[in-house]
Amino acid sequence: MKKIMSNFGLKLASLVFAGVIWLSVTNNQDPQISRQIRDVQVRIVDNSNYLKNNNLVGWAVDSSDLSQSVKVKGKKSIVDTLTNNDIKLVADLKNLPVQGTDSTVRAIPIEAVVENNNGTDIVDIELSNDKLEYNVEKKISKTLELKPVQIGHPDDKYIVGDKAIELDQVKIEGPESVVNNVTKATAEIDVAGLTRTMNVTANIVLRDKNDEVVETNDVDASRVKIINNNGKPTVRAEVEILEGKFVPIKCVVSGEPADGYAVTGTVSTPDKIQIAGDSKVISKIKEITINDSELDIAGRTQDLNYTVELDKYLPDGVRFGEDSKAKATVVVSIGKLSSKNFAVDIKNISVENPVQGYDIKVDTNEYDSVALTLLGMDSALAAVDENTLKGSVDATQLIKENGTETLRDGVYSAKVKWNNLPEGVKASDDVEVYVRVNKTN
Repeated sequence: MKKIMSNFGLKLASLVFAGVIWLSVTNNQDPQISRQIRDVQVRIVDNSNYLKNNNLVGWAVDSSDLSQSVKVKGKKSIVDTLTNNDIKLVADLKNLPVQGTDSTVRAIPIEAVVENNNGTDIVDIELSNDKLEYNVEKKISKTLELKPVQIGHPDDKYIVGDKAIELDQVKIEGPESVVNNVTKATAEIDVAGLTRTMNVTANIVLRDKNDEVVETNDVDASRVKIINNNGKPTVRAEVEILEGKFVPIKCVVSGEPADGYAVTGTVSTPDKIQIAGDSKVISKIKEITINDSELDIAGRTQDLNYTVELDKYLPDGVRFGEDSKAKATVVVSIGKLSSKNFAVDIKNISVENPVQGYDIKVDTNEYDSVALTLLGMDSALAAVDENTLKGSVDATQLIKENGTETLRDGVYSAKVKWNNLPEGVKASDDVEVYVRVNKTN
C-alpha cells in the first residue's frame, strides 16, 4: 500500500500527462475541419396541411433559393465523406409567419441537419441563407369558354372551313393574381400544309387582356393549371379543308346619269374575292356578279357609293375564303361631260349589211366631210383622232325604214353609226349622210 501511495502526486501527474498526449495524438489524426458543400436542395414541407386547409397556394419567390451552398464543421473523417444528399435543408410551413413584409411574401426559417449516422459528430452547419422568401396567395378557379382558332395556312388553293373541338370549356386553377389575369382560352389548331379534312391535336392556350400567353404548369404553384380535361393542355379537334379560288367581282349598273353627265368608271373594293367549296361546284364559277337595284344611277350628277352584302350572291354550297370579307364597296364615278367638234372625212363612212337587189353607196358628191360633236371627259376627248373615226350606214335598216315598196332609185338620208368611239365618248346628236340607192333587179 505504501508503495502504491508513494510518489502519488507524481504518478497522477504522469497519468494526466498521458491523457493529454493521447488526446493530442487523436486530434492530430482526426482534426476538426470546415468544408463547403454546394447544391444542397431546400425541401418545403407542409405536414400540417396549412395551404390546403386555408385554400392557399405557395411557392418560393426565387427558385434559385431552393439550392444552397452550406458550410459544415466537424471531424475530418466525417466531413470528408459528406455529399449534398447527406444534408437535409427543410422549410416547414408550420413556421410560416402569419404576415410577411407585404400581403403575400413571407420568410420561412430553414432548418439544417445531417442525415447520416455520424450527424452528431457535426459541430456546426452554416447556411448561405437561413430563410426562404415564400409567396402565399389565395387559390381560386375560373371557367372559360374554349374557342378554336386557326394557326398557319393549309396548302396552296385550299382554305379552312369549319373547326370543331371536343371541349367547349376549360377550367383553370391557381394563384388569385394569375387566374384573374386570364381573359380567354383558345384551342390552337395548326393547319399548315393540310390538303384534306382531318382530326388533329390542338394546344389549349390561355391569354391575358393584352393577348399575351399565360403559361400553364402542373408542378409550378406560381402558374395556373388546367383542372378539367384530365389536366391535359391539349384537345382533339376536327378541321375542314376546302378547295378555294379567287374570282373577280362584276358590277351591273343600271340607268343613265343626267344629261351632260357620264359614268367615268366603276370600281369594286375588293375587286376579287376568294371562294371555297366542293371542287366540282366552284370550278363552274367564273365571277361574282353584283346586280343590285341600289346600283341605279338614273338622273345622277354625283358619284354613287354603295356597300354590298355579298352573301346573297354566293351559290349554295359555296362560302367565302378565310381572308375574304362578306362585303364589297362599289363606287360608280360620274363626271360632267365636255364637248368637242370633229370633221369626219366622208370617205370614212361606209355601208354595211348590203341587201340583195340594191346597190347602196354613200354619196360623196355633196360634201367632203360631216360635222360630229362628241361628248366625254376632257382626257377621253383629247385622245380622239378625227382622221381615224369610222362610221357606217346600215343598208338593212334603210330598207326597213323606207319599205321595199317605196324604195326606188335615188338619194336618201341615213343615220350614221360610229363604230370606233373610245370608251366613255358618245355622239351628242345623230349625224346623217346622203346615200345613193340603185335597184339592180
